[in-house]
Amino acid sequence: MVFVAASASWAQSPPVDQPSQRSSLEMTTSGPCSLHIWPGSDARSSFTGWFHGGAVDGDKRGFKGYPRMYSEVLNTAAQSDLLQSVDWAEKRTMPGLTVVVHDAPPPPNDDLARTTALISDRPDCYDELIIRSVFVEGAALSSKTVRLMVFAKRWRGAVGPPSTYSAMSTGKIVLADKDPAVIEKSLKDGFMFAIGQYLRDEHFLRR
Repeated sequence: MVFVAASASWAQSPPVDQPSQRSSLEMTTSGPCSLHIWPGSDARSSFTGWFHGGAVDGDKRGFKGYPRMYSEVLNTAAQSDLLQSVDWAEKRTMPGLTVVVHDAPPPPNDDLARTTALISDRPDCYDELIIRSVFVEGAALSSKTVRLMVFAKRWRGAVGPPSTYSAMSTGKIVLADKDPAVIEKSLKDGFMFAIGQYLRDEHFLRR
């Protein structure tokens, strides 16, 4: 089995401890199926104000009335670290699963219509999980969340197109604290909670 992360588990809430350092991406061993995971591009922010409309990255562009959303905490490197902290084989009850978490997103024009694998020489049993977008979102008088859009593809057999799937999941966050460490933890916990929602999805659990 290829492990790229320390084991992590949760029920109603995400784990509180983050990995102290990035794990090796590839430790070679054999397995009947392979799962490749790609993080998203650096997170964006979106906020809808009380007396004005919404804007993407309004806080970064200095729009008046748009509070800081701290989306930079969930950059690509941080997402990769967090994705490595999941024991994907255990979550799918597939002890022989080979897992590789990549450092960078796939090409920006990648979409659900693609029928070829992102890696060469894919095995017959091969899955892809792509974090297509990450948004830190909020609105006046409303809760703030981390929202993920996930693309997934599954190949079974040497020929034929994959089955494809997309899902959206969210995790609530709190940005009111003045301590940057508390804010960072809240954002990463929100990301992990959103991942946890996908891990309970029927598509992910199906072999």
